[in-house]
Amino acid sequence: MNMQNQSISRIQILDGGQGYVAGDFNITSAEGFGFQSVFMVNSKGTITNTWIKSHGQDFTLNPSAYDVYYAGTSVKQVWSNKSE
Repeated sequence: MNMQNQSISRIQILDGGQGYVAGDFNITSAEGFGFQSVFMVNSKGTITNTWIKSHGQDFTLNPSAYDVYYAGTSVKQVWSNKSE
């Protein structure tokens, strides 16, 4: 993720996985909120592209974690930069 003016300006897909269904997702952190995006998948359900609908606000450059939610649900994936 690139940060600009405390909002998320870009999403980079490192591993698109498999078995996903295209849809919307939201990202929040301890401080940041309001990020909304759409992701597209190929025939194998691999995430291939994202489109940012709202860049959000109050995100920090190095948060300890982000919560990524499928829009309209409580299903989330937690991204953390803490090594375990």
